[in-house]
Amino acid sequence: IKAENVIKNNVAVGSVTEKRKFYFYNSHRISSFYPVVDGSKYQRLKVKDKKDFYTKDINVITLDEYCEKNHINNIDILKIDTQGSEAEVLAGAKQLLKDQSIKIIDLEYILGIAHNNANSLYDIENVLNNYNYKLIAIESSGNIVSFSRYQTNLMYVRKDIYNKIKLMHEVDTDLKY
Repeated sequence: IKAENVIKNNVAVGSVTEKRKFYFYNSHRISSFYPVVDGSKYQRLKVKDKKDFYTKDINVITLDEYCEKNHINNIDILKIDTQGSEAEVLAGAKQLLKDQSIKIIDLEYILGIAHNNANSLYDIENVLNNYNYKLIAIESSGNIVSFSRYQTNLMYVRKDIYNKIKLMHEVDTDLKY
């Protein structure tokens, strides 16, 4: 990427600052802090006749630390796609969440059978509800019975934005596209 406003970082964000084992799979789409569940359909993404993955210890910092170090006081949209570590990223953003410094949080959540020990929707909700962020959108519908690799995107907003949406509903206003 070549753009003036893009900063590339070779670091992961999580709940605490540490070195942590990361599972790099041949299909990068399933790489994660958590190994893939044996026998899951995610294993079909593996490259035939090659070692499935390798691990490497990588540096992890909290989002709070990253933003403080880089003088970031506000985030308009935080996109999280961490293959099962979404709640950990949010747990490392306690100060940002407490200060309501993040307007919108858009995260991918895997409902299907994918990674061992991955965060649950309860883990995500538990963090965000403590800071008055509200779920306002769930992308598409489906289920893991018919599609075991099912995933969706969830959108949360801070309290003031939610209150504006609530007010729109009270006066029966719809947004025009």
